[in-house]
Formats: sequence, structure tokens, C-alpha cells
Amino acid sequence: MSVGSVTLKKNERNMVGISIGGGAPYCPVLYVVQVFDKSPAGDSGLILPGDELTAVNERSVKGFTKAQVAKRIQGVGESVTLYYNRLTEECGRPADIVWKTIKHKLVESMNPDTADSLGFSRAILVKDRLVQKVLDFESSAKAFSVLVCKLQAFMLALRSTSYLQKVFGDVLAEIGVKSTQPDAHRALTLFGSVHRDIGKSGMNTANALVTVLKDLGTFLGKAVPDMKLTLKKYANTKFNYLSFCLKVKEMDDEDYYFITCGEPLPRLLSGNYHYRQILRERHKARIEFKTMRSAVTSKLEFMELKRVQDISFQLERLMRCLFEYYKWTSERLRDGNVFPIEVNLDLSMPFAQTYTEECDDDEDGK
Repeated sequence: MSVGSVTLKKNERNMVGISIGGGAPYCPVLYVVQVFDKSPAGDSGLILPGDELTAVNERSVKGFTKAQVAKRIQGVGESVTLYYNRLTEECGRPADIVWKTIKHKLVESMNPDTADSLGFSRAILVKDRLVQKVLDFESSAKAFSVLVCKLQAFMLALRSTSYLQKVFGDVLAEIGVKSTQPDAHRALTLFGSVHRDIGKSGMNTANALVTVLKDLGTFLGKAVPDMKLTLKKYANTKFNYLSFCLKVKEMDDEDYYFITCGEPLPRLLSGNYHYRQILRERHKARIEFKTMRSAVTSKLEFMELKRVQDISFQLERLMRCLFEYYKWTSERLRDGNVFPIEVNLDLSMPFAQTYTEECDDDEDGK
């Protein structure tokens, strides 16, 4: 351990922002259990959970109870100097912490009734406001995924239809060119031209939809997977922090039980060193959890902004593109209206006269 000191200016509530554990009569060591956020101790960043408190304003607190130390800190002036021995050895992630983390992941994905029947409690899981935001994000991503699939199918169908319209227009134009009747020539040539124009417009519309699909695909293919990876990391840090919280609670319950029975644990009598190591690891896990939570919150806000702005813009482009295609097609068809027309089938279809004569011969034979 290394020796250190920190001078803290107390807040308006006459506190420095730490909670104290240990002390007489069960533990020979007084130590920091928790350092609160936005407090003098938390802002200093010098004294941490697990550190041993040795003196207050150069007066030793050895043999004091934690209540007596708290009273001494509150009884001094506007500032107080705390002396401590730094906890330097770390315990890392013990096997039971790893198991608790795995259990949290399992319970999180379970139905509450299933978890209860297996004896897994969900009560230790904090109420996470990000869960609803994540669910909304996943629901939105799923909706856009369906839209992309349908739009892709529509684009392929539009390409196929546009190609058929072009071929159909070519056939009509060819028939019109070969027709010897002015009305038929004009009608078929015009219809052929209209269908070829519609086919060309459909191809242009399909090409415009490719750009919309590409932009939507970027959102679904890159932004959404990256968001899911971030959420996975966030879940791991959350479950790790919750596991250390549960471990501390179990050790507190164990201490209370044995003290109530009048048989303090050996680890208490020896300074509760392992417990202090767990407190330090919980503190580190909490900082990591807060950092990751802030990152996830910022990324979700960015994704929501992107969804509202960029995706809305892409949907507007899609609607405008389809509207212009349908409007132009409708107007082009109205422009090509040449009805009524008269076509002399005897002149345009030589086989019609032969077919009529054959029918007359059949009737005479009967």
C-alpha cells in the first residue's frame, strides 16, 4: 500500500461525499466503501473505494467506529484533510463474477416466469431506460429492412415491366410501319412510341431507386450493425457492473449474518481485504458502465437524428420518384389517345378474306 492524503472542501450539506465501512468493534481497519458522484471526494479523484482511512486532520482514527469517523469529519470546518493507505493490489474478475455475468445475460433474455421457475431472480437488474430506446431502434430498423426488401423487389419488377413495354412498343411500331392504312399506321406507331417512352421512363425510375436503395442499405448494412455491436459491449459492461454489485451485497449479507450470530468472519478481523478489493473492482466497473452508457446514449441520439433526417429525405425521394413516374405515365397515355379508329381488316389482314370464304363453304356443305 502507498500513503496519501487529500484536502476536501465540504459541500453545502457538510459532507465530503464518501461512505465508510469497517472499524471497531469487528474490523481493525476503516475503509472507503463508496465515493459519490458530483461530490468533493468524487471530483478530486484521489481517494477511492477500498482505500484505508488512517487519520482525519492529522488525528489518527485507529480503533474508531465508522460513526465516530463520520462525526469527526462533519465536526471540522469547511474543509478537511483525509489521510489514507492506497489499495494497490487488485483481484480482477473472480470466477463467481464471471458466472454472475453469464447468469445476468441468461436472465435478461428469459421470460420472467421461466426465470422464476429456474430460481433466477431479475430483481438485481437495474431498470434501464435505454432498453426502450433500443427496442424502438430495433423496431425502426426492422421496418426499414422490410421496406428495402419490398423496394428491391419492386425495382426488379419495374425493370422487367419496363423492358417488356419497350419490346411491346417496338412490335407495335413495326406493325404500324408496315400497315397500309393511315389510321392504323398512325395509331400503332403512336402506341409503339408511347410504350417505348414508358419503358424508358421506367428504366430511369428504376435507376433512381437504386440510389435510394443504396442510401437505405448504408443505414441498415453499416449503421445498424455498428449500433448492435455497441449495444453488445454496453450490455457486457452493465452485466459486469451488476455482478460486482451483487457480490458486494452477498458479502454484506454474510457479514451481517455472522455479526448477528456473534461470530465475526475471519476476513473482517484481518482487515476485510478481499471485500475492499471487490469494492475497488465495482468502482472501476461502474466508471466503465457510465462511460459506455454515455457513448450508447450519444450514438442512439445520433442514429435517431439520422433516421429522422436522412431516412425521411430518402423516403421523400422515393415518393417523389414514384409519383413523377406514375404522373408522367398517365399523361403520356392520355396524349396517345387516338380512339375511335377504323381499320379495314380485309386490307390489313389478307388471311381474313380466306377465312371468311372457308366458313361460307362449310355452311353450304351442311
